[in-house]
Amino acid sequence: MKKRYCLEKFENYESSDGYELFVRGWYLTKNHESLNVEVYADNSPVSADVTIISRPDVLNSLQAPDSTVHCGFIIKAKMSEKTKEMKLVLNGETVLELKGLEFERSVLKDDFMYDFTLRQEGDALYRVAGFAASPENGKVNVYLVDGDNKKIDQQLNKLPDYKSPFYFDEHVRDAGFDIVFCHPDNKNSVHLVLEKDSKQFTIPLSMSSSRPEILMNNFSVLGIGRIYPLWKANGSRFLARRLFRHELYSIVDAQAETKWYRENTPTQNDLAKQKNTKFSYEPLISLVCAAYHTDLKYLNILIRSLNQQSYSNWELCIADGSEDRSVEEYVAKKLKDNPKIRYKRIGNNLGIAGNTNEAIKMAEGDFIGFIDHDDSLRPDALFEVVKAINEKDPDFVYTDEDKIINKKGELGNLFFKPDYSPDYLFSCNYINHFSVVRKSILDRIGLLRSEYDGAQDYDFLLRMIEIVPAEKIVHVSKPVYHWRMTEDSTALNPESKRWAFDAGRRAIQDYMDRNGKNAVVSDGPYLGTYMVKYKMQEYPMISIIIPNKDHIGELEVLLSSIQEKVSYPNYEILVVENNSKEEATFRFYETIESKFPKVRLLHWEDEFNYSAINNYAVRQSQGEIILLMNNDMEIIDGDLLDGMASNALRDEVGAVGIKLLYKNGRIQHNGVLWGIEGGYHLFLEEEVAGNSYGNLKMVQHDVAGVTGAALMVTKKKYWEVGGLDERYQVAYNDVDFCLKLLDAGYYNVILPQYSMYHYESLSRGLEDTPEKLNRFYSELDRLTDTWTDHFEHGDPYYNENLSLTRGYYTPRTLDEQSDYEILKNARKKRDIERKRLDDEKE
Repeated sequence: MKKRYCLEKFENYESSDGYELFVRGWYLTKNHESLNVEVYADNSPVSADVTIISRPDVLNSLQAPDSTVHCGFIIKAKMSEKTKEMKLVLNGETVLELKGLEFERSVLKDDFMYDFTLRQEGDALYRVAGFAASPENGKVNVYLVDGDNKKIDQQLNKLPDYKSPFYFDEHVRDAGFDIVFCHPDNKNSVHLVLEKDSKQFTIPLSMSSSRPEILMNNFSVLGIGRIYPLWKANGSRFLARRLFRHELYSIVDAQAETKWYRENTPTQNDLAKQKNTKFSYEPLISLVCAAYHTDLKYLNILIRSLNQQSYSNWELCIADGSEDRSVEEYVAKKLKDNPKIRYKRIGNNLGIAGNTNEAIKMAEGDFIGFIDHDDSLRPDALFEVVKAINEKDPDFVYTDEDKIINKKGELGNLFFKPDYSPDYLFSCNYINHFSVVRKSILDRIGLLRSEYDGAQDYDFLLRMIEIVPAEKIVHVSKPVYHWRMTEDSTALNPESKRWAFDAGRRAIQDYMDRNGKNAVVSDGPYLGTYMVKYKMQEYPMISIIIPNKDHIGELEVLLSSIQEKVSYPNYEILVVENNSKEEATFRFYETIESKFPKVRLLHWEDEFNYSAINNYAVRQSQGEIILLMNNDMEIIDGDLLDGMASNALRDEVGAVGIKLLYKNGRIQHNGVLWGIEGGYHLFLEEEVAGNSYGNLKMVQHDVAGVTGAALMVTKKKYWEVGGLDERYQVAYNDVDFCLKLLDAGYYNVILPQYSMYHYESLSRGLEDTPEKLNRFYSELDRLTDTWTDHFEHGDPYYNENLSLTRGYYTPRTLDEQSDYEILKNARKKRDIERKRLDDEKE
């Protein structure tokens, strides 16, 4: 029988006046009913703070289409010091009951609340980040010691805006920490120390993949007080999986990354087949490499990787700017009989760009590939590039990449990139390695420019996109380039090349200036990221369209926040009344235009149809720019409209969206991914800030779509694609609209630097009746049937190697294919059942 619930965390802290209880988990409901949570102490109900959260990951992985997606919960409850037993009841089912000794076992007396992750950043370099607080509040000191209880060298950063995925207490937000430290293999163990007043709590950090060590460390982290309730609620199998995995405090899905390599690294048979493949066009690929103070060990690894290539028509052009002759002697001695290696001693260092240009001048190939002297290529790298050249006739090709994370040559930090995304490119050089350009195009672009040394490749890419159309830029979704992480590399130590990031900012600014973009480029949230702020000379009118049915309290909050915070001078607000029933609503409408002078009240007389209502309002609007907005929102950033409008007015941009937050401060929307079952909100339930895959949570980039809860587009583009399709009465009209914009050649953009609160679907409610569910699924069917090619090809901004069911931005493993089949079969079964019910009605 499939388990219908899971307790993921359980913590019961003893305090001066009782017990503080924290629980997180999920419960699959039936018939889409809402989740009801009850906590009892000594058989009496306890007042508890319960946060119901959306858990699409649970529904997807367990194939539970009958449950509400809001099946997750986080509980905080206070129990008196006399409590001897507690009970947790979910939708009438007792999922955990602790009595007497069982309850005593669950009590934590260490006086510390904590949660953290440990991850390896590079060879011997680690990072541990999270929070540490006290149930009684108060500052907690955090530091690392070795096995002899001596402090080790470490860099501690406080995270004052930290938001835990488990604890929603306010004092937790100010308790975040981020510690970077070195741990060479020959040093002893490392422990995390939490300290408050005279009390200490020490947690061993496991940096080993040894299952016994993982088990012992996880026991230390959890303790009996956390282990026993989880075992009683979930059973032994669940607990065993937890205790034998790194997931308690390690890099997310390290196992999935390891499994991805095992399943997707080409075998010797694969490479043999590739060597026997004959392409109709087999261009010479000239790999250009600048050598300077080159470690011969790494150069040897690079050349060995080239000799192992399954595509043989290549040459390596090395331009050496070193003062010594070590590289020259190495080539003369080891490579003199290799006709594919071409070497030139420059005699003096011309810098990164200058040295590379000398290598380019040596090249005789039809295509030029850029490679660093200490990196390497996967054996099928050139084969995959030439395959793409034959299939798509590109002018420029780039691939995915990973990193050589230690001296043993182990690979990790897979970076599966999106297809060509100009806004992402303006935010960071995501294309980077491995890049191959047609020689005739390079001749038009020109050589690398020394004034941008450190970001000369970034500057080259920005000049390339000026003359190469998007359809001629091809992405190979395979990590065939291995980037070595050394002490001086930006991959390991960003501060080591601050000058390079400054050059990157200048390169983007230069691109904007020479292309007539009225924009200012500044540093982004992290080194190596940038923010482009487009300026407007004029402020065309923005028509903000807000459908509303009752819920005037929420509507007033939104209108007040717009009126009080928005700095944009020229806008109107069209509130579209549709089928309200409460007298208070109409009394509020009588004063709305006097209280909010920029508001015009419109009336929709027909049944609710979100698409039709907005199309009607757009026809009545006076603005050049349209902003669709739900009534359950609240403005946070006063310059929101400026940022959105300056992007919406760009010729190449379609829809513009922003980061939306739940009331608890966690992310509700940061762009829409389309997958096998419609649209999904990216970074759902995550912290509003902090590290994320490719920094996508924090930097502007292109996405498949944005939510209609806050969607801006020019009126011209709105009607160019036919407005919202009125066949989508409630759901998926925004996804369909964004797909139409993509089809018309526009880019849909997400601006994470701007945010609003979204209290979600207050007017319409949830899909909680058979009629609503029937309509919801019929609209989903229409979407996937209409855009079959898009869904089968996949989201261009979400790499095909990333999961759609097991947590976004984690590697997709082969066994996930069976999950897709289950989803497809479940949908077919649902369609058959719905047809049967429809036939019975007739």
